[in-house]
Amino acid sequence: MRRREFIAGLGSGAAWPVVARAQQAAVPVIGYLYMGSPETIANRLAAFLEGLSESGFVEGRKFAFLLVCVAVIHLRRSAPRAERPFRTPGVPWLPVFGIGFSLLLMLGLPLGTWLRLMVWLAIGLVIYFGYGHRHGVVLETPGA
Repeated sequence: MRRREFIAGLGSGAAWPVVARAQQAAVPVIGYLYMGSPETIANRLAAFLEGLSESGFVEGRKFAFLLVCVAVIHLRRSAPRAERPFRTPGVPWLPVFGIGFSLLLMLGLPLGTWLRLMVWLAIGLVIYFGYGHRHGVVLETPGA
């Protein structure tokens, strides 16, 4: 076995399957391999993270967390007796603080990120309500 094949086998998990299974990520991971000075790597990493931030990569999580906090409050009020495998403690205070801190963090986003959010949110809502209007079964009456 040549050295390159051995290294490729290590990377694919052929040599260490337990370690390979433990390293499987649920979210996409972007890797960057660079052989150079630590200062250069730090500068490139800062630029890379800034580019991700400008493209809305991280900020989407803040908005999603905000929506989850709103949903927790809404579901606790609209269906308080519903069976849930986990009940969020401190409702409504913990979700309200989550909403407040998410909004506080989102206020520092650049205008381009807000515009992208609004455009994609509008597209998603049009698709959601368009599909629901045509395929919804809640308002159908039997025999009609």
